[in-house]
Amino acid sequence: MIRRRLILFVNEYGNGRVPDFRIKGEILEEDWKKHELVHRSRRGGKRKFYGMTGFAKYKVHDADDNAMRLFRIGELIGAGAKASFGFGFFRISPI
Repeated sequence: MIRRRLILFVNEYGNGRVPDFRIKGEILEEDWKKHELVHRSRRGGKRKFYGMTGFAKYKVHDADDNAMRLFRIGELIGAGAKASFGFGFFRISPI
C-alpha cells in the first residue's frame, strides 16, 4: 500500500520509478472493529457506508533494503491509495 501511494505521488509530480520489494512477516496480534456510518446530503439523501478501525502488530523478517526504505517513507506519508480511507499511519519499533 505504501508503494502504491508513493507511485501516485511520483507519477503525479514527475517521472520517477518506485522499485518493487521482497518481504516476509507474520501477524502477532490484531483487533478490528467495523463501524456503520450514516451520511446525509441534500442531493444524495441518506446513505450508509462502512469503515474499520483498530490495530495490528506485525513481526517483519527477511525484508530487503527497498522494503525497509518504503517502511520509513510510510511512517511519514501513511499507507494506502489516498490520504483517507487507506491503511493509515503506523510506527516501526525494534523488538
